[in-house]
Amino acid sequence: LDRRKRFLSQAFAALDSAGDFPVQFADLGETSIAWSGAPATPISIQREGPDSVFVMGSLGHSYYASLSVQENGAVTLGTDVLGLFPLYYHSGPDALLFSTTAAVFKHYPGFDVRLSIEGLVGILLTNFIVGGQTLLQGVKRLSPGHALRWDKSSGVREIKSEFIELSDRYFGNSFEKNAEIIDGLFTSIIEKNAGSEVMTLLSGGLDSRFMAGYLSKVHGRRVRAVTQGNPDDFETQCAVKVARRLGWEHAIYD
Repeated sequence: LDRRKRFLSQAFAALDSAGDFPVQFADLGETSIAWSGAPATPISIQREGPDSVFVMGSLGHSYYASLSVQENGAVTLGTDVLGLFPLYYHSGPDALLFSTTAAVFKHYPGFDVRLSIEGLVGILLTNFIVGGQTLLQGVKRLSPGHALRWDKSSGVREIKSEFIELSDRYFGNSFEKNAEIIDGLFTSIIEKNAGSEVMTLLSGGLDSRFMAGYLSKVHGRRVRAVTQGNPDDFETQCAVKVARRLGWEHAIYD
């Protein structure tokens, strides 16, 4: 209990210094949750007798995380089927830590911050987390289509909860044909979802540059870009060059 209090105290301070949104707290029996988000962030907490359910986002939509706590202290974590909502976890003999960023785990008393060579090699080779292994030893990211189950007696395990059926529909196509199909899908999504005013977060990284290309294809110069970062950082400088090349209005917040 004392370790949990110290951890929450330091996590609160880290969340409070990370942004302008208020830090909130919920106590679900033996499980405590702290989060920071805009007032409009959908949060749901339901209590049915000794059991509790916490949901950030909207169940059934494409971006959410859920937590279920049972009377015996067992915890079940879940996220959207594609794993777009990041959930990182570390399991100890008597505690489960989970967060949308692994950086807060260093505040937990007794947590040993060590680099995972396996995680580093996986990211360098594929540009993705392989097998859920992050850059920190003992910290994993919940796999897409899986839920996480933890209790003190059996520890932690990932359970397959949802599955997207694989298809060989496009296996016979040429590379060019499949590229054309993917291009059409992204273009139609941008056309369908963008409103009269278009604004995008432009970090300068691979994903934001990719999206910038499609936004420019559909909306031309009618896009405003926002970058949060140090103006001297490499990715921020990339964002500046992308916005300038596309003729976009661009704001940088350090």
